[in-house]
Amino acid sequence: MPALHVWYRGVFAGEFVREGSAVSLRYDSGYVGPPLSLSLPKEGQPAEKAAGHYLDNLLPDNPRVRNRWARELRVPSSPFDILGHMGEDLAGAFSIVPEGQGPDSRRGALVAISQDELHHRAASIQIDEDLWTPTDQIGKVRMSLAGAQGKFSLVSVGDMWFFSTISSPSTHIFKPAAKRFPGLASLEAASLAIASTVGVRAPMAEAADLGSPRGTFVVERFDRTTDPSTGRTVRVHAEDMAQAHGRRPADKYAIPARDVVSMLGRHARDKDAPYEFVEMLALNVAIGNADAHGKNYSVMIEDDGKAVLAPIYDTVPTAYYPELNTRLGMKVGRAHDGRNVQVGDWQKFAADARLDTERVVEVARRIHEGVAEVAHGEYKAAGVTGAALERMDAIVAERTQILRPIGRSGSTSNRARGARPHSFEGKAETGASTECSARTADGAPCRNPKGSCPHHA
Repeated sequence: MPALHVWYRGVFAGEFVREGSAVSLRYDSGYVGPPLSLSLPKEGQPAEKAAGHYLDNLLPDNPRVRNRWARELRVPSSPFDILGHMGEDLAGAFSIVPEGQGPDSRRGALVAISQDELHHRAASIQIDEDLWTPTDQIGKVRMSLAGAQGKFSLVSVGDMWFFSTISSPSTHIFKPAAKRFPGLASLEAASLAIASTVGVRAPMAEAADLGSPRGTFVVERFDRTTDPSTGRTVRVHAEDMAQAHGRRPADKYAIPARDVVSMLGRHARDKDAPYEFVEMLALNVAIGNADAHGKNYSVMIEDDGKAVLAPIYDTVPTAYYPELNTRLGMKVGRAHDGRNVQVGDWQKFAADARLDTERVVEVARRIHEGVAEVAHGEYKAAGVTGAALERMDAIVAERTQILRPIGRSGSTSNRARGARPHSFEGKAETGASTECSARTADGAPCRNPKGSCPHHA
């Protein structure tokens, strides 16, 4: 397979070419759509190895899934070779197919999936987390999704579901809850509802049973939209922060929050995009999601190459599962543990990222107050009850109380009345400038300015 052709909404955009182990991207001279990646500009020098890393980030993280696909396809297990058979429906707006193929050569009637087949597919992933695609569908259903958990995508038409194609993009992603993560579907759906309620953009999602009490998380794709002139679903280009930085999937925990801010500062159309990212970062801290790494934040790229921060996604409160690591996928200031993100850490993060310190703290506090106010109701509405609900209440309370202004006693009623936020510019309102030395949940010093710290309320 000497080349992979790249198509954007039916238009030939360019090709990936492999020479030895090196992969490069060549844009077609007449192509006028968005770049594949901020790391692969249409003009100028791409980031080193960015083309190969871009392809790598389109596949499941799990090497066992990749090896299974390669074995059934009878190809090497490299991203280049696998995507030649599985690249028609991907994250973002581009389809990747072998040289000589395209939308016209692959056009055909949509194939429906019955309810029984849908239930079986979800159950199969719950039983075998490596079975992302049934063996007899590998290479026939040509779609790929990134991530660590088993998932698949489908097209919604009326009340029926269909397999996607190069000309019919998927509209929803299905992520069956694994046996080792009970309640995951409801927790993740509720967390996205919390995000929307407190003003953080998030896609619509639900926990569907699909014949299994463990449930399946079903979410509308934010990288799809409807063409108002035709009513058809069209792809919207998006990429995760690993792709945008030209990094490998294995580097997803090595992309610091300040680098995301810098990327947004250079490429985002909206100058406030860095502060919208702060909202998402604060939301993940507040709900106990320690796994918000570089692949769990994305941008959507417009035709002129400008970026828009994508809605929040993969908002799993990992703190609910005690066996999972509490180390943050992106540290905040000096805090690596989600239980120990202090006002001083938001201040340091703001300084490191060259953002307005007072605004960053105000944004983080507003999100934390909002989450503290609505989380119980949203988790309960999603079916989280009993001991599970009590555990989420405790997690949210532990992670949000540190940013509530003194005298609030955990209440957020003043927020609705427009209470003026305290100033956290590194000094207490009493004039003291020393940091608090009380120990926090992970045993580290508090580090808040004493006058702005619940330990001294």
